[in-house]
Amino acid sequence: MNDLLVRNVALPDGRVGQDLPAIGGRIAGVGPALAAPPGIPVLEGQGQRLAPPFVDARHSTTAWRPHAPATAPAEPGFP
Repeated sequence: MNDLLVRNVALPDGRVGQDLPAIGGRIAGVGPALAAPPGIPVLEGQGQRLAPPFVDARHSTTAWRPHAPATAPAEPGFP
């Protein structure tokens, strides 16, 4: 269900040709030429960069301030 092997990707830390198996929705390892577990779909990354999401909308509260009126000044550090 949440299992997948992403093959041949570049990582943000500079490693290239890496495989990442995701088992149960979590990354289960990183390395070159990992064996795909039986029955797991394989996604070919073709050497493209694989990066985590830049914003986790479930935990980001800086863009939406429901407690502040529309005329309230921005919080320090945020426009």
